[in-house]
Amino acid sequence: MTDDDCRQFYGAHLEQFFLPERRKVSHLFLAAPPETPPDVVETKRAAIEALAVRLASGEDFAALAAQNSEDDASKLGGGEPGYFSAKRMPPDFVEAATRLRPGEISKPVRTRLGFHILKLIDVQVPRQQTFDEVRGDIAIALANQKRDMAIQKLIVDLRLDAGYLRPF
Repeated sequence: MTDDDCRQFYGAHLEQFFLPERRKVSHLFLAAPPETPPDVVETKRAAIEALAVRLASGEDFAALAAQNSEDDASKLGGGEPGYFSAKRMPPDFVEAATRLRPGEISKPVRTRLGFHILKLIDVQVPRQQTFDEVRGDIAIALANQKRDMAIQKLIVDLRLDAGYLRPF
């Protein structure tokens, strides 16, 4: 794809290249989805409260997450699942994260998934990605689109040649 093709696509689809506000948190998570029996929910609530006390007394967040979090995807990284936007997380999780300043740790938060303690690491403000940032992605998307169109044309041509379709 030419640079002009990519620039034209970028200009016509600016909304696709807008990044909303994103936050990076570490979290300590104890699962308690809706089907969890009430006695287990109370055990998890007590456990998350005890972890909050340990954090307040100065214990290391990453170490506690590695030892206690039930989020297997993030626990070994200190509880850090990476950046997220409001669309990707439960509203109560997002609300708790938006009340924090970088470095600050939340009180325990209950979501539909369970209990969390959040530590805000960073906030990325909303912004429009530049053409240079997305040019490679656009070139790949346009090349794939061109390839798909060529395949569709080939299928039609082969069907015509085989007598499955009649020309218009």
